[in-house]
Order: sequence, then structure tokens, then C-alpha cells
Amino acid sequence: MREMSYLSELEVEVLSTLRSIARGSRAEFYLEDLAARIGEKISGTVGLSPEVLENTLLELEQKGYLRIVRVPSTSKVIKEKLREKVKELNAKLISGKVDPTSYAAQLNEISSKCPSLKFRPLSLTSFSDALKSILALLKSLEEVEKATGDVEVKEELRKEYVANLEELIVEAMDMLEEAKNVAESLLSSYRELQRKIEVIKLDEKVRKLDRSVELVALQEKLQEVLKDLEALRTWVLGGSRDAGRLEQLRGRLDRLIAERELLEARLLIEKREEIRVELEKIINEIIQLEKEIKQAEIEAKIIDIITEQVKLLHVQTLLPELLYNKLVSLIKELRGFDQLTSIT
Repeated sequence: MREMSYLSELEVEVLSTLRSIARGSRAEFYLEDLAARIGEKISGTVGLSPEVLENTLLELEQKGYLRIVRVPSTSKVIKEKLREKVKELNAKLISGKVDPTSYAAQLNEISSKCPSLKFRPLSLTSFSDALKSILALLKSLEEVEKATGDVEVKEELRKEYVANLEELIVEAMDMLEEAKNVAESLLSSYRELQRKIEVIKLDEKVRKLDRSVELVALQEKLQEVLKDLEALRTWVLGGSRDAGRLEQLRGRLDRLIAERELLEARLLIEKREEIRVELEKIINEIIQLEKEIKQAEIEAKIIDIITEQVKLLHVQTLLPELLYNKLVSLIKELRGFDQLTSIT
């Protein structure tokens, strides 16, 4: 039996009432009815709101006294808590802190508590991959117009590309909405941690205290939040928006080209087989690295590239007006996300 001395009078009464209505280990009730019933028993209480009852149930669950297995559609506090849990879970999936199997199991458990919320699973495909697919289809629309062939066949293919684009845009907007939810949650945590750090620093100056242990702990949490935010930006915008990474790739390419030229000169003079083998290896590395740099350059400015491609197709009247408007809206949302999650 748990020691209940540290529980509030309200928590004790909630547990007692739940035991009295329980069938076996399960208690089912209407929030409003249970709130009214408990409110009558608590001294000095003029009624008990369902919201206060929900908060109390959450506290008892956190302390290990009960487990909430189903939430009614009328719930406000617990439903909001479940939404926050999904945001946290999505952030863990994006940052690699939870694997897809565990993510699916945890999301299913949260969803089962309140089916009316209808949580959408986060796509395992990154948003940046969806952007690449959109760009590829936009370029295909341009190419099919240039291609020679039967007009009806070309029109049929164009309709297929447009339909695929529409599906991708709907999926992308859903994914971006989830990413924004995660971003807002992370940014809220970031601001709260920053505020606590500033308060402690000021307190140290005013009272001449050493609160370095608390500061270190908060700063570590702050760094974790920033890592998660960067992982989210990478998931949405791609991994190459950092100009430093592109510079590293280009620097490595320059070194490989210099090494290739040296080996080519040595091979002309020495004509040794091992030099030829090494030269071939370097050439293959250069080819692969050039592909990687090209892809990185696309990722680094993919929003701009998509914008230009959309403008081009719109001028050429190759995009239906509704599809054009959806793409413009997506681009606007992307730029907003980029600005929202940029912390300097």
C-alpha cells in the first residue's frame, strides 16, 4: 500500500471516489458527474470544475496512482496534454531518439486514449525528400512539353504528373503542419530555458550566490533543445543549408583534384601499376563527390529552385491555376518555417 501522506485532500478524495465506483481495477465515469460528486465532499470547495479534476488525474497518473486509458471528447486539459505528448514524440522521431517501431507503438498508445483526436503519424520520409520529389515532377512537366510525340499522349502524361503533384503537395502541407507544431513546442521550451538562465544569472549578481550547478543543468537542456531544432530543420529543409558543410565538400574536392593531377604526372613518369590503381580510385572518389556537391547545392537552395521552376511553368501556362496557388502557398509556408526556426 502506498503512503498517501503527501497527497492533497483533493487527490485523496479523487482516489477514494474512484475506488468506490470501480469495477475491478477499472473505473469509468463522466468528468462532469465525478467533478460534481467530489466537489460536494471537499470542505471549503464551492464546486469542482472538470478542468481541475483533469489536472488532478494527471498529477495522480504522474505519481503512479492510476493510469488514464480513455479520455472523453469533452476533455480539455488531458486532450491538450496528449497533443503535447505527440509533439514530443514527433520531435524524438525526427531527432533519432526513438526508432520507427517504438514511435508507432507509443503513438498508438496515445491515440487509443482519445480516438476523437485522430493523430496523424509523422511520415518516415523526410519533408526534404518530399520537396525533391516535387521538384523532380515540376521538371518533368517542363520536359514533357519539350518532348516530341503524340499530343494526346503528352497531355495524358501531363495530367498524370499534375495528379501526382497534387497528392505530394497535400502530403507535404500535412507534414509541414506537424513540423510547425514540433517547432513551436521546441521554441517554447527554448524561450523558457533562456528565461530561467537569465533569472539565475541575475540572482547570482544580486545576492552574490554561486548557482553554477543549476546553470550547467539548464544549459545542457538548452543545447538538447537546439540539437532537436536543428534536426527538425534538417528534416524539413534538407541537410545542406549550412554553408560550412558545402565549403567542406568543395575543399575536399579541391584536395582530391590536386592529388589526381599529381598521380597523373607520376604515372606518366613512373608507369607503375599501383599508381594507376590509386589514380582510378581517386577519379571515382571525385565523380562521387561531385554528385554529392551537386545534390548539396540543390538542397541548400531548394526553396529558391522550386520557386523559379513554378514561375517558369506558370508563365508557360503548364500549371493549372489551382495547383499553382497551392505551390505558392507551400513556398510561403516553407519560407515562414525557415524564418521561424532560425535562431541566431
